[in-house]
Amino acid sequence: MREQDLESSLSKQKELEIKIRQLSSEQLSIKEQNQQLQKLNIQLQEQVEGSREQLKSALHQLSVLQTSAAQEQKDRQRNVMKVSRNIKKEKESLLRQLEILRDMNRRLRDERDAQQTPKRVSHRCSVLSPSPLHFYFSEDPCSSWTQQVYPT
Repeated sequence: MREQDLESSLSKQKELEIKIRQLSSEQLSIKEQNQQLQKLNIQLQEQVEGSREQLKSALHQLSVLQTSAAQEQKDRQRNVMKVSRNIKKEKESLLRQLEILRDMNRRLRDERDAQQTPKRVSHRCSVLSPSPLHFYFSEDPCSSWTQQVYPT
């Protein structure tokens, strides 16, 4: 019996030693995995921090671009308004010039007509007499007729 106890004890001891080695091996494996996971965690944190910095930079650039675009839009609107005002001024100036030219044209036509009217009247007067009796009684044979045909 003693021998059996001893054998049983030795057998248990061997089993326990095997279990201890297995547990030790598992513990070592777990430690290695833990270290790898810690390294991976550090790498991921660095990536997250890098991504965060990139995002921050991109957001800043976006803000700068939006501000720049808004300023450019304001500048374009301001320029459009300037151009519109200048076009309006030019239009008004051209309309004034057109009105002046029309007045000048009207005056020149009136002057031309005034200069040509006596020539026409005297020419027509000699060709067309109003009536023979009126011609004899009038001092100016063309005056009444020209006033009727060409009132002033």
